[in-house]
Amino acid sequence: THKYCRTHLKHKNIIRDENSEIIFQRATAAIECVLKSDVSEICSFSKPPPAVNMVISALMITLRGHKLDWKSCRTALTHTERFFSEMVTFSPDVLTHPRFRELERYVENSLF
Repeated sequence: THKYCRTHLKHKNIIRDENSEIIFQRATAAIECVLKSDVSEICSFSKPPPAVNMVISALMITLRGHKLDWKSCRTALTHTERFFSEMVTFSPDVLTHPRFRELERYVENSLF
């Protein structure tokens, strides 16, 4: 599946670099920069700005396999230890074709 994911991402121009491992390592490093206070700030929004909503929606599709409404996203985010664990242990191998299709509308959005 990992080979399929890489091929699909390259085909859809989601990965522009030939070395997906470098991209995955960069993403992992970026995750390590996220603080609990950052997540708390996101949770403080009763109605998030559109950009925040878009990113969190894409993140939940990636991690959980489906879009969540904002209330459910906030609930997921408030369980910070579990949320951080999900991000750190995430494997791109779980990205199935239906998930890619759902994520495409976010990735293809110029504001994303």
